[in-house]
Amino acid sequence: MKRIIIIFIVTLTCISGFSQTETIKDTVRVDTSKDVGQLNDPVSADTLKPLIDNHLSLKPVENSLQIPDMSSYDQIKIGMKAKKTYNENLEWVKVVGLYTASVVLNAMGDGFNNSNRKTLGHVCNGASIGLLVASPFVVKYNAKKWYWYLASYVSLRVGLFDVTYNATRGLPLNFTGTTSPTDIAYNKMEIDPNVTRSLCLTLGMSIPIALL
Repeated sequence: MKRIIIIFIVTLTCISGFSQTETIKDTVRVDTSKDVGQLNDPVSADTLKPLIDNHLSLKPVENSLQIPDMSSYDQIKIGMKAKKTYNENLEWVKVVGLYTASVVLNAMGDGFNNSNRKTLGHVCNGASIGLLVASPFVVKYNAKKWYWYLASYVSLRVGLFDVTYNATRGLPLNFTGTTSPTDIAYNKMEIDPNVTRSLCLTLGMSIPIALL
């Protein structure tokens, strides 16, 4: 009878241990499957919205994430910076070009008017004023440096106006009259007008390049 009881107790112990082992295996299997399931599931874009950079990085596409080609983005960014720098470097060309055209047209207009070709003269003078009025729409002016723009225009005018006026009227390019303020200054100070005009022309072109 004792042997039967001992055998019965041993059997119950084995069965209990086996059931506990199976329970542990099931628990491990369930936990592992949950982890794997979490790893295999696609990442929701809504979950990562706080991490998405609207300007540079990840963007949601149909509840998934699309990673842009950063190399292409960098190329675009570099290209935009280069374009911006290129446009800024061309500002002096716009300033010199507009001011030069305005001065030349004004001188031609005065020359035509004094040669009894007033219709053509009025057209040139009007075009000269129109260029100056339209310049703020073409040139990116820096209001804090207004005096440099004025100095550039005055220098270009001194360097180009008299020469263009003389050429329009058929006079020698180095001709010096007796009525304009610059001609009076040249005569009183006995200054070679060609030297002064050359220096002013150089100064008028240098100011936008170096200071604007």
